[in-house]
Amino acid sequence: MTYPALTHLAQAYLHQDLWEDYGDPSDAVDDFLERSDYAGDLAEEVDRALAEFPTEEETKRFVQDELDSMYLPDEDGMTYRDWLRSIAERARSRMR
Repeated sequence: MTYPALTHLAQAYLHQDLWEDYGDPSDAVDDFLERSDYAGDLAEEVDRALAEFPTEEETKRFVQDELDSMYLPDEDGMTYRDWLRSIAERARSRMR
């Protein structure tokens, strides 16, 4: 698995019951950062993914198809790249 932290976040936290379990995707990310053994790797994985998938379309495909995330940032008016950057920033601020 090339992106274990992102995969765990997407499949265990940003799943089909996201809205019932958390009400908001940022709450799911916060829960991941508090509880997951992968939390310390998240920011670095986001950086690698953004480099590997440099366009918005490639990033969207990666999040939807490879990570199998049920959260769709574009439905909230965000780009996938900006959303991933915000996750990395949140992870970095938590790890300080």
